Amino acid sequence: MNGFIIGREVFEREVIAGSDAELSAVHALKDVFEDLGGDDVYLEPLPVMTWIEDECFIEAPRLRVKCLALPYSLSMDAEARSIHAHYYGSSIALSDDPANKIVIAPYPDEPDEAKYVLLKLAKAGATAAVFYDNYPGRVRRIVVCGSKGYSYMHGSPPPIPAVAISKESLLKLTKSISGEALRLYIKTKVVHSSTGYNVVSVYNGSRESEVILSAHHDHWLKGYSDDLIGLESLARTALKLKNIDRRHTYILISFTAEESGAPGYASWYWSWGSRKYLEGRLVKRDLDRVVLAVNIDAVFTTSLRASTNPFLWSVVKELVDLGYVSINGVTVDQPIFDSYSFTTVGVPALTLHTFNELKPNYHTNLDDGREWPSNLVEEVVEAIDSLLKTVNSYDINELYGLDVSTFINDLPSDAPVEAAVLLMKLRELKHLEGKVAVNRFVREFTKNFIKASTDRRLGGRTISSIAPEIYLLSELIKEVGEGVVGEVGASIIGVEEVFFSAYASNHTRLELLKSIYVTMASAAKKYLDCLSNIVNTSFIH
Repeated sequence: MNGFIIGREVFEREVIAGSDAELSAVHALKDVFEDLGGDDVYLEPLPVMTWIEDECFIEAPRLRVKCLALPYSLSMDAEARSIHAHYYGSSIALSDDPANKIVIAPYPDEPDEAKYVLLKLAKAGATAAVFYDNYPGRVRRIVVCGSKGYSYMHGSPPPIPAVAISKESLLKLTKSISGEALRLYIKTKVVHSSTGYNVVSVYNGSRESEVILSAHHDHWLKGYSDDLIGLESLARTALKLKNIDRRHTYILISFTAEESGAPGYASWYWSWGSRKYLEGRLVKRDLDRVVLAVNIDAVFTTSLRASTNPFLWSVVKELVDLGYVSINGVTVDQPIFDSYSFTTVGVPALTLHTFNELKPNYHTNLDDGREWPSNLVEEVVEAIDSLLKTVNSYDINELYGLDVSTFINDLPSDAPVEAAVLLMKLRELKHLEGKVAVNRFVREFTKNFIKASTDRRLGGRTISSIAPEIYLLSELIKEVGEGVVGEVGASIIGVEEVFFSAYASNHTRLELLKSIYVTMASAAKKYLDCLSNIVNTSFIH
């Protein structure tokens, strides 16, 4: 299948923020949007950190196999014996002492957790890590860094390098090494003062209100689903916008540095291009004009998922009723997408995706379009078209609905009373309709209540939800109550705000449960106070 984007060599290669490949891609993309009638098409430069692999191989006696360096691994040329590793829950089982050795391990079930494996191996003195795939012919790039958490502001390079190999390469090495030393050669380049580019195309409307449609052009390996399909969908949507009466101004954006590129090895390395775009809009103080942001990413198959602002449920429900979105695939906006950058500043946003279905091919050489349904692009464009027609027909007070009960989960019956009251009030937000200025209420609630949190362990959960501390603490109560032993804790990712941290043992279990209850009650009270303040400042007098 060829199109505006798909089938063109300038896009169908690895495109890394700040690289020469990106510069060629953004100029080609600018030409596409100019040809599709954008009223104002421009490149928005921003500072990025660029990481590029020049060469990567592993040598054993009479054998050399190619590898993929994992960003942000630094250059290395070392010889060391190798040992093998496997996982048992959150523990790593090693065949020998890893000190001064190259550790060969399968990718964890959740590939992004390779970072946590790497940090544990580095702490144990390993020289490097080699991750292999269990699926034949598949090799994967995953970003690793030296920080355990995920911060917008700080980070560090990985303390030891990591590479990826295929299952076939693993078998060759296993037959060859027989206790011999391996040579691992990695040559990479890091440029701390690079420039990446967002590509912006504006289609003027009859009102000042704006709808933003976005995808990203940087990608690992060929990146068909992640995210050339998003770019192709934007281009085909632009073709339709060119010929319609536009009520809103539509801004189409292809973001840079979605996969990586935040300066200074920041451990929240992704979605940098969208964060910088919004930083500029915050300076201009014109974000209130953006009534909706729709992002397209990680689309691998039809029957889309929607990670959305809960106040957009009525809009998403229409996509569900039309069959474009699976009812079981509707969640709160997730931090892995550019839409979450909009959520953090209060702009109602959603991402259309099939990330769960893409996972086997996520960031691999197999994300090359080979398994796409033939009608995939058409389905995505039709879904976007239906969504825009819905948005075009709604007044601002109709676009956002205050009933968010679909996104509120139950808590244990013995949860603190403050948490129970909070959930009751969240379920009753619909009763505020007609009493508050909806636009203001939605934006303030979104900024303060929708967050992403993690329990900071290998194998742990990352949850993006309304008041996530409450739900994650309830999970900790369940685990500790069942006798979990070891490190427990949770933090808000992005800002690294730790809201619970402890070490669980059978000896401390009952008292630890009490402390978690107190923490949950305190978190719920803060949310109740915040909700009261938002209602008061949004109240229609």
